[in-house]
Amino acid sequence: MAKILIVVEDNYITFSTYTKKVTDENLNNTNLIDTKNIIFTDEFIISNKMLITMFLNVIVIKNNINKVIIKNIKLTETVLSLISEIKSLTNLYFSEDVEVSYYISALLLKSKTITFINCFSMPLVMYERFISNTVELRSEIFFISKFMEYNNINTYSKLYNKDKIIIKDNLSNEDLSDILDFLTVTKNLKKIDFKGYNHQIFLLIIECLEKEKFKNIFITIYECSSCTDIIFKDINLFNKISKDDNYKIKINYSKEYKEKNGLKQVNNVFLRIMIIIILLIVIVVFGFFKLFQYKDNKNINNNINKIEEIIDNNKLNEEETNKETIDVTIVGGEVNKPAYVSSYYKKYSKVYNELLDVNNDTVGWITVNNTRINYPVVQSTDNEFYINHAFDKTKNEIGWLFVDYRNNLDSIDKNTIIYGHNILNGNLMFSNLEKTIKPNWYTNDENKIITFNIKEKNIKWEIFSIYTIPTTSDYLINNFNSDESFLKFINMIKLRSINDFGVEINKFDKILTLSTCYKDVKDRVVVHAKML
Repeated sequence: MAKILIVVEDNYITFSTYTKKVTDENLNNTNLIDTKNIIFTDEFIISNKMLITMFLNVIVIKNNINKVIIKNIKLTETVLSLISEIKSLTNLYFSEDVEVSYYISALLLKSKTITFINCFSMPLVMYERFISNTVELRSEIFFISKFMEYNNINTYSKLYNKDKIIIKDNLSNEDLSDILDFLTVTKNLKKIDFKGYNHQIFLLIIECLEKEKFKNIFITIYECSSCTDIIFKDINLFNKISKDDNYKIKINYSKEYKEKNGLKQVNNVFLRIMIIIILLIVIVVFGFFKLFQYKDNKNINNNINKIEEIIDNNKLNEEETNKETIDVTIVGGEVNKPAYVSSYYKKYSKVYNELLDVNNDTVGWITVNNTRINYPVVQSTDNEFYINHAFDKTKNEIGWLFVDYRNNLDSIDKNTIIYGHNILNGNLMFSNLEKTIKPNWYTNDENKIITFNIKEKNIKWEIFSIYTIPTTSDYLINNFNSDESFLKFINMIKLRSINDFGVEINKFDKILTLSTCYKDVKDRVVVHAKML
């Protein structure tokens, strides 16, 4: 019959075999129980396990104990049966320098309360089944390599649970062998410091890490004067390896290198900061530009909606539309048979006065077939105002379509000129004028007639020249000193045309010129049409 001595110290409780002679009578005499030193037989414990567990629990709580020491490993099963229900006893220590058996290891694995175990040794296959850092082994490892020594890997626990190692460049064969063995055994490695750098050793370590499927390894390479050039040669290699989420590589430069290259680094940092600042400025400016562009577009659309509302309020009924006819000259000089007037022209005639109420600079309306150019046209006392003002005269960078201030629309000059912006990535104003330089547009006969009503006169104009040209003012002449100069002018702009429209111009004719930007401010798209 084994006797078990239970000793309570400040913060731990010890279980050991009691070897002194004690009579059975004294063992079962509760008057002899000392809460600091308690002796029970194993038979008594088995028979009264619940009672003793409750008794121990009171002592543990009273003394705030969380540590259990087993001095005789043979008592383990009995001790575990007593403390299995005492949740505060989480740390277990085996003081004997003997290996914990497979059976005891299995009992410990089943424990729901023990979170830390310290023992001399344990079968590897059982050790690996415990959660990382649960078991600490005291058995020492005998080694001959420097690597194991300067990494302080002298127990099996450290061998299995080491999370950081140092690798130096002057490795012996024994060092290299121990490093590779270590990498095949360890489970918690997170960080590797290369103190001194060797290309071949680095590749060997990476290969081994990949083979053992390590993840989230942080590698620091310490630069020194003897390995600087080698490190720089391998920068691309580091970057390639770092692209794998499993590895992060950092170079730690020496004080000597930093002092030598400090100014260069400062300059690089300054340059990066300046680039960031410039980028931020560009982003802010671009943001404001987009905001203003959005507001301008909204304002223009409001203007267009208001104009369309005026037109819609003056719609003709079908009977009125069918009663009106006009004669129209088409390409080749022939005259159409009487045709019904589009409701648009009658609408324009009716809404002209209402458009004047909105903007007293209104002088006409222009429509270019198969484009979105369909707007009232204005004229100011200069060619600046409507570059950045909308139809309602509010400030707007999109502007409006306007007639050259030099033109006299009462008598209609030899060359009436209309300007408008080509809005980037938009369909407003003269943006669609670019369509006219495309063959599928200018070869379509219905597109060759432009409608530009001047005040209350319904007038059609026949296209005879379309071209793009670097910025010039030679086509922006509104009146001429002689018939000869006019015809010379006509000849010049016809020669520029991308297509021969076969339209004859004589000295009595008057023309219309549409002008806008093309691609950038350095070029223009120009369309000329003859008044019919």
